[in-house]
Amino acid sequence: MTQWCHNIEYIIGNKSEIVPLYSLLQEWTNKIYEPNKFGKRWIGNLVGFSKINEDGQDENKRLQYNNYRRGLIVNYFKLTEKGENAIISFTSDTAWVPFPEVYVAILRKYAPHCHYFYYTEEIGTHYIYCNDVEHKIFKHDHVVEVNYDNTSDELIPEKYKQ
Repeated sequence: MTQWCHNIEYIIGNKSEIVPLYSLLQEWTNKIYEPNKFGKRWIGNLVGFSKINEDGQDENKRLQYNNYRRGLIVNYFKLTEKGENAIISFTSDTAWVPFPEVYVAILRKYAPHCHYFYYTEEIGTHYIYCNDVEHKIFKHDHVVEVNYDNTSDELIPEKYKQ
C-alpha cells in the first residue's frame, strides 16, 4: 500500500524566468502526456512534456516519466508577483517520498536562475523534510521526536536538548 507524501512547494526567482515557466507548467498540466490514473494532474505529464527525460543524459540518469506514475499536483500552480520577483506555489502528493529532481531538472532547463523549495511529510514512515535551510520560504524549524536505542546524545543539536 502506498504511503502518500504531502508536499508544499515553491519556485522563486525573477519574473523574467518565472512568468514563462508558469505558462509552461499550466500548459503541461492542461493535457495528458500518456494514459494514467491521475489525468492532467499527473507529475509524469511535466516530465514528458518538458522533455527533461531526453536531455543528453545517459540512460541511468534520465528522469523517465514512468517513474512518476504515483504523483499528482493537488493544488494547481499559483503565480504571485512582487516587484521584479515572482513565486509559483503548488502542492503535490507523491508515493513515499517527494520528487524534487523533477522540478530541479525543469528549472535547469527552463529557469536556471530560479530556486525550488519544498516541505514534505509522509506520516506513515515518519518522513519529514524541508530543503529551505536559510528560511527563505518556510520560517520555522521542525523538531521530530525520535527514539532509537543507539542514538548518541552528541547527534542531537544543543538547541533541541531539554
